[in-house]
Amino acid sequence: MTTLRQQFRKDGYVIVSNVLTESEVAQVRSTIANYLSRLPPLLKNEDKAYLPASIMYTDEVLTQHLYNPEIVSTLTQIFGRSVTYLPDLEAQINHHDSGWHFDAQSERGNDYFYDKDYLFAKCGIYLQDNTKIDGGGIDIVPGTHKSIFQIQPRLIKAAQCRQLIKWYNTTIRDYANQRKTQREVISLPIKQGDLVVFDSRLRHRATVPEKHESSTTTFLSRLSPESKMTLYWNASNTYYAKHFLEHSTIRCNKRGYEITFGIHDTLQLTTSSFHNKFFSNLEQSGVGLQLYPNELAKGWKKRRNELLSEILGRTEFL
Repeated sequence: MTTLRQQFRKDGYVIVSNVLTESEVAQVRSTIANYLSRLPPLLKNEDKAYLPASIMYTDEVLTQHLYNPEIVSTLTQIFGRSVTYLPDLEAQINHHDSGWHFDAQSERGNDYFYDKDYLFAKCGIYLQDNTKIDGGGIDIVPGTHKSIFQIQPRLIKAAQCRQLIKWYNTTIRDYANQRKTQREVISLPIKQGDLVVFDSRLRHRATVPEKHESSTTTFLSRLSPESKMTLYWNASNTYYAKHFLEHSTIRCNKRGYEITFGIHDTLQLTTSSFHNKFFSNLEQSGVGLQLYPNELAKGWKKRRNELLSEILGRTEFL
Protein backbone atom coordinates (compact mmCIF):
# COMPACT_ATOMS: atom_id res chain seq x y z
CA MET A 1 0.00 0.00 0.00
CA THR A 2 1.37 3.40 -1.02
CA THR A 3 1.88 5.81 1.86
CA LEU A 4 1.17 9.54 1.67
CA ARG A 5 4.90 10.25 1.82
CA GLN A 6 5.58 7.88 -1.09
CA GLN A 7 2.76 9.40 -3.13
CA PHE A 8 4.03 12.91 -2.40
CA ARG A 9 7.57 11.94 -3.40
CA LYS A 10 6.37 10.22 -6.59
CA ASP A 11 3.72 12.62 -7.93
CA GLY A 12 4.58 15.84 -6.12
CA TYR A 13 1.16 16.29 -4.53
CA VAL A 14 -1.57 14.70 -2.42
CA ILE A 15 -5.27 15.55 -2.06
CA VAL A 16 -7.10 15.07 1.22
CA SER A 17 -10.87 15.36 0.93
CA ASN A 18 -13.20 17.26 3.26
CA VAL A 19 -10.73 18.60 5.80
CA LEU A 20 -13.30 21.37 6.30
CA THR A 21 -17.01 20.63 6.59
CA GLU A 22 -19.61 22.48 4.53
CA SER A 23 -20.49 24.69 7.51
CA GLU A 24 -16.81 25.44 8.20
CA VAL A 25 -16.29 26.41 4.56
CA ALA A 26 -19.28 28.77 4.74
CA GLN A 27 -17.94 30.33 7.93
CA VAL A 28 -14.48 30.93 6.45
CA ARG A 29 -15.90 32.38 3.22
CA SER A 30 -18.15 34.75 5.19
CA THR A 31 -15.22 35.88 7.35
CA ILE A 32 -13.06 36.59 4.31
CA ALA A 33 -15.87 38.54 2.63
CA ASN A 34 -16.26 40.71 5.73
CA TYR A 35 -12.61 41.77 5.51
CA LEU A 36 -12.72 42.47 1.78
CA SER A 37 -14.89 45.55 2.04
CA ARG A 38 -12.24 47.21 4.22
CA LEU A 39 -9.12 46.30 2.25
CA PRO A 40 -7.02 49.14 0.77
CA PRO A 41 -6.21 49.24 -2.99
CA LEU A 42 -2.78 47.74 -2.31
CA LEU A 43 -4.46 44.40 -1.62
CA LYS A 44 -7.31 44.36 -4.14
CA ASN A 45 -8.39 45.60 -7.54
CA GLU A 46 -11.51 45.20 -9.67
CA ASP A 47 -10.76 41.51 -10.31
CA LYS A 48 -9.03 39.91 -7.32
CA ALA A 49 -7.79 40.41 -3.76
CA TYR A 50 -5.81 38.79 -1.00
CA LEU A 51 -5.67 38.87 2.78
CA PRO A 52 -2.07 38.96 4.08
CA ALA A 53 -0.64 37.16 7.08
CA SER A 54 -0.87 40.17 9.38
CA ILE A 55 -4.67 40.06 9.04
CA MET A 56 -5.10 36.29 8.87
CA TYR A 57 -3.33 35.51 12.13
CA THR A 58 -5.51 37.85 14.17
CA ASP A 59 -8.66 35.86 13.38
CA GLU A 60 -9.51 32.53 15.01
CA VAL A 61 -11.78 31.43 12.15
CA LEU A 62 -9.06 31.99 9.54
CA THR A 63 -6.39 30.05 11.48
CA GLN A 64 -8.35 27.13 12.93
CA HIS A 65 -7.38 24.79 10.08
CA LEU A 66 -3.68 25.08 10.97
CA TYR A 67 -4.20 22.78 13.95
CA ASN A 68 -6.90 20.62 12.34
CA PRO A 69 -6.00 17.03 13.40
CA GLU A 70 -6.50 15.58 9.91
CA ILE A 71 -4.29 18.24 8.31
CA VAL A 72 -1.60 17.84 10.97
CA SER A 73 -1.69 14.05 10.53
CA THR A 74 -1.32 14.41 6.75
CA LEU A 75 1.69 16.71 7.05
CA THR A 76 3.30 14.53 9.72
CA GLN A 77 3.08 11.53 7.39
CA ILE A 78 4.83 13.57 4.68
CA PHE A 79 7.44 15.51 6.69
CA GLY A 80 7.88 13.42 9.82
CA ARG A 81 7.52 14.62 13.40
CA SER A 82 9.19 18.02 12.91
CA VAL A 83 6.38 19.62 10.85
CA THR A 84 7.02 23.37 10.80
CA TYR A 85 4.87 26.12 9.31
CA LEU A 86 6.16 29.32 7.78
CA PRO A 87 4.22 32.39 8.98
CA ASP A 88 2.87 33.19 5.51
CA LEU A 89 -0.79 32.19 5.77
CA GLU A 90 -2.89 34.13 3.25
CA ALA A 91 -6.26 34.05 1.55
CA GLN A 92 -6.39 34.51 -2.23
CA ILE A 93 -9.65 35.63 -3.78
CA ASN A 94 -10.35 35.19 -7.52
CA HIS A 95 -6.71 34.48 -8.42
CA HIS A 96 -7.01 32.87 -11.86
CA ASP A 97 -4.07 34.31 -13.77
CA SER A 98 -0.93 32.77 -12.23
CA GLY A 99 0.31 31.09 -15.43
CA TRP A 100 2.56 28.03 -15.37
CA HIS A 101 5.23 28.25 -12.67
CA PHE A 102 6.69 26.54 -9.65
CA ASP A 103 6.86 28.27 -6.27
CA ALA A 104 10.52 27.61 -5.50
CA GLN A 105 11.90 29.42 -8.57
CA SER A 106 13.62 32.10 -6.50
CA GLU A 107 15.42 29.44 -4.42
CA ARG A 108 17.40 27.97 -7.31
CA GLY A 109 20.48 29.98 -6.35
CA ASN A 110 20.74 28.35 -2.91
CA ASP A 111 22.84 25.26 -2.26
CA TYR A 112 20.26 23.70 0.10
CA PHE A 113 17.79 23.56 -2.78
CA TYR A 114 19.82 20.74 -4.37
CA ASP A 115 19.92 18.57 -1.26
CA LYS A 116 18.51 15.12 -2.03
CA ASP A 117 16.42 15.39 1.16
CA TYR A 118 14.92 18.79 0.30
CA LEU A 119 11.26 18.76 1.28
CA PHE A 120 9.02 21.83 1.17
CA ALA A 121 5.34 22.18 0.31
CA LYS A 122 2.57 24.64 -0.38
CA CYS A 123 -0.67 23.74 1.39
CA GLY A 124 -3.97 24.96 -0.03
CA ILE A 125 -7.53 24.59 1.20
CA TYR A 126 -10.03 25.32 -1.55
CA LEU A 127 -13.36 26.82 -0.52
CA GLN A 128 -15.25 25.85 -3.71
CA ASP A 129 -15.32 23.07 -6.28
CA ASN A 130 -12.89 23.14 -9.18
CA THR A 131 -15.07 23.27 -12.31
CA LYS A 132 -14.36 24.11 -15.94
CA ILE A 133 -16.79 27.02 -15.81
CA ASP A 134 -15.60 28.73 -12.62
CA GLY A 135 -12.04 27.44 -12.27
CA GLY A 136 -11.91 26.95 -8.51
CA GLY A 137 -8.66 25.01 -8.13
CA ILE A 138 -5.30 24.30 -9.76
CA ASP A 139 -3.83 22.37 -12.68
CA ILE A 140 -0.58 20.44 -12.19
CA VAL A 141 1.97 18.42 -14.15
CA PRO A 142 2.73 15.32 -12.05
CA GLY A 143 6.35 14.47 -11.42
CA THR A 144 7.85 17.76 -12.58
CA HIS A 145 9.25 18.34 -9.08
CA LYS A 146 11.62 15.42 -9.62
CA SER A 147 13.34 16.97 -12.63
CA ILE A 148 15.40 19.09 -10.26
CA PHE A 149 18.91 17.61 -10.42
CA GLN A 150 19.91 16.70 -6.86
CA ILE A 151 23.27 15.65 -5.47
CA GLN A 152 24.89 14.63 -2.24
CA PRO A 153 25.79 17.62 0.01
CA ARG A 154 29.48 16.61 0.01
CA LEU A 155 29.66 17.13 -3.76
CA ILE A 156 28.05 20.53 -3.75
CA LYS A 157 31.18 22.09 -2.23
CA ALA A 158 32.81 22.15 -5.64
CA ALA A 159 32.03 25.59 -7.11
CA GLN A 160 32.11 24.40 -10.73
CA CYS A 161 29.75 21.54 -9.88
CA ARG A 162 27.33 23.96 -8.23
CA GLN A 163 27.28 26.25 -11.23
CA LEU A 164 26.74 23.36 -13.66
CA ILE A 165 23.80 22.05 -11.63
CA LYS A 166 22.21 25.49 -11.34
CA TRP A 167 22.62 26.02 -15.07
CA TYR A 168 20.91 22.68 -15.74
CA ASN A 169 17.98 23.57 -13.49
CA THR A 170 17.40 26.96 -15.07
CA THR A 171 17.70 25.91 -18.73
CA ILE A 172 17.41 22.20 -19.57
CA ARG A 173 14.89 21.53 -16.79
CA ASP A 174 12.63 24.41 -17.78
CA TYR A 175 12.63 23.34 -21.43
CA ALA A 176 11.84 19.71 -20.54
CA ASN A 177 9.01 20.72 -18.25
CA GLN A 178 7.48 23.01 -20.87
CA ARG A 179 7.35 20.04 -23.25
CA LYS A 180 5.88 17.82 -20.54
CA THR A 181 3.23 20.43 -19.74
CA GLN A 182 1.88 20.17 -23.28
CA ARG A 183 1.18 16.44 -22.77
CA GLU A 184 0.46 15.64 -19.12
CA VAL A 185 -1.64 18.39 -17.51
CA ILE A 186 -4.13 17.34 -14.83
CA SER A 187 -6.84 19.66 -13.53
CA LEU A 188 -7.18 18.42 -9.97
CA PRO A 189 -10.72 17.20 -9.07
CA ILE A 190 -10.98 19.45 -6.02
CA LYS A 191 -14.18 19.81 -4.01
CA GLN A 192 -14.92 22.56 -1.49
CA GLY A 193 -13.15 21.88 1.78
CA ASP A 194 -10.38 19.77 0.19
CA LEU A 195 -6.69 20.14 1.07
CA VAL A 196 -3.98 19.94 -1.58
CA VAL A 197 -0.35 19.63 -0.46
CA PHE A 198 2.09 20.04 -3.33
CA ASP A 199 5.86 20.17 -3.64
CA SER A 200 7.18 23.71 -4.06
CA ARG A 201 9.05 22.55 -7.19
CA LEU A 202 5.92 21.15 -8.89
CA ARG A 203 4.86 22.90 -12.10
CA HIS A 204 1.30 24.22 -11.68
CA ARG A 205 -1.11 27.06 -12.43
CA ALA A 206 -4.50 28.30 -11.28
CA THR A 207 -7.28 26.57 -13.23
CA VAL A 208 -8.43 28.97 -15.94
CA PRO A 209 -12.23 29.46 -15.85
CA GLU A 210 -14.32 29.34 -18.99
CA LYS A 211 -16.63 32.00 -17.53
CA HIS A 212 -15.19 35.51 -17.37
CA GLU A 213 -16.87 37.88 -14.94
CA SER A 214 -17.76 41.32 -16.21
CA SER A 215 -15.54 44.14 -14.95
CA THR A 216 -18.36 46.67 -15.34
CA THR A 217 -19.58 45.84 -11.82
CA THR A 218 -17.68 46.14 -8.54
CA PHE A 219 -15.51 43.31 -7.29
CA LEU A 220 -17.51 42.86 -4.07
CA SER A 221 -20.86 42.80 -5.87
CA ARG A 222 -19.64 39.89 -8.03
CA LEU A 223 -18.73 37.63 -5.09
CA SER A 224 -20.80 34.46 -5.17
CA PRO A 225 -20.66 30.93 -3.70
CA GLU A 226 -18.61 29.98 -6.78
CA SER A 227 -16.07 32.81 -6.45
CA LYS A 228 -12.63 31.35 -5.90
CA MET A 229 -11.28 31.61 -2.36
CA THR A 230 -8.22 29.68 -1.23
CA LEU A 231 -6.23 29.50 2.01
CA TYR A 232 -2.50 29.03 1.37
CA TRP A 233 0.51 28.52 3.62
CA ASN A 234 3.92 26.81 3.43
CA ALA A 235 5.03 23.81 5.44
CA SER A 236 8.31 21.95 5.79
CA ASN A 237 10.53 20.58 8.54
CA THR A 238 12.53 22.77 10.93
CA TYR A 239 15.75 22.64 8.92
CA TYR A 240 14.36 23.81 5.58
CA ALA A 241 11.92 26.26 7.20
CA LYS A 242 14.91 28.14 8.64
CA HIS A 243 16.65 28.19 5.27
CA PHE A 244 13.51 29.48 3.56
CA LEU A 245 13.07 32.32 6.04
CA GLU A 246 16.71 33.37 5.54
CA HIS A 247 16.16 33.26 1.77
CA SER A 248 13.09 35.50 2.16
CA THR A 249 15.19 38.22 3.81
CA ILE A 250 17.62 38.15 0.88
CA ARG A 251 14.76 38.57 -1.59
CA CYS A 252 13.46 41.58 0.32
CA ASN A 253 16.88 43.20 0.42
CA LYS A 254 17.45 42.74 -3.31
CA ARG A 255 14.07 43.69 -4.73
CA GLY A 256 11.63 46.57 -4.54
CA TYR A 257 9.10 46.94 -1.73
CA GLU A 258 6.07 46.59 -3.98
CA ILE A 259 7.30 43.31 -5.45
CA THR A 260 7.99 41.73 -2.06
CA PHE A 261 5.29 43.33 0.08
CA GLY A 262 3.81 39.97 1.12
CA ILE A 263 7.24 38.77 2.28
CA HIS A 264 7.83 42.01 4.22
CA ASP A 265 4.48 41.45 5.89
CA THR A 266 5.49 37.92 6.91
CA LEU A 267 8.94 38.83 8.22
CA GLN A 268 7.62 41.60 10.48
CA LEU A 269 5.34 39.30 12.47
CA THR A 270 6.11 38.92 16.18
CA THR A 271 4.48 36.75 18.82
CA SER A 272 2.09 39.62 19.54
CA SER A 273 0.81 39.53 15.92
CA PHE A 274 -1.33 36.45 16.58
CA HIS A 275 -4.67 36.04 18.33
CA ASN A 276 -4.37 35.00 21.97
CA LYS A 277 -5.26 31.30 21.46
CA PHE A 278 -3.02 30.68 18.48
CA PHE A 279 0.19 29.45 20.09
CA SER A 280 -1.49 27.24 22.69
CA ASN A 281 -3.58 25.59 19.97
CA LEU A 282 -0.54 25.12 17.73
CA GLU A 283 1.52 23.67 20.57
CA GLN A 284 -1.21 21.14 21.37
CA SER A 285 -1.20 20.03 17.72
CA GLY A 286 2.54 19.33 17.84
CA VAL A 287 3.37 21.66 14.92
CA GLY A 288 6.12 24.29 15.02
CA LEU A 289 6.16 27.84 13.58
CA GLN A 290 9.34 29.42 12.22
CA LEU A 291 9.35 33.12 13.16
CA TYR A 292 12.05 35.75 13.16
CA PRO A 293 13.16 36.75 16.69
CA ASN A 294 11.01 39.65 17.91
CA GLU A 295 13.82 42.21 17.84
CA LEU A 296 14.74 41.43 14.22
CA ALA A 297 11.08 41.35 13.22
CA LYS A 298 10.64 44.89 14.55
CA GLY A 299 13.15 46.12 11.97
CA TRP A 300 11.13 44.49 9.20
CA LYS A 301 7.97 46.04 10.62
CA LYS A 302 9.53 49.47 10.31
CA ARG A 303 10.34 48.82 6.64
CA ARG A 304 6.86 47.46 5.92
CA ASN A 305 5.25 50.49 7.56
CA GLU A 306 7.40 52.81 5.46
CA LEU A 307 5.93 51.15 2.39
CA LEU A 308 2.38 51.41 3.70
CA SER A 309 2.86 55.05 4.58
CA GLU A 310 4.26 55.80 1.13
CA ILE A 311 1.46 54.04 -0.76
CA LEU A 312 -1.55 54.39 1.53
CA GLY A 313 -0.73 57.32 3.76
CA ARG A 314 -1.10 55.10 6.84
CA THR A 315 0.67 52.14 8.47
CA GLU A 316 -2.26 49.81 9.15
CA PHE A 317 -4.47 47.82 6.78
CA LEU A 318 -7.80 48.06 8.57
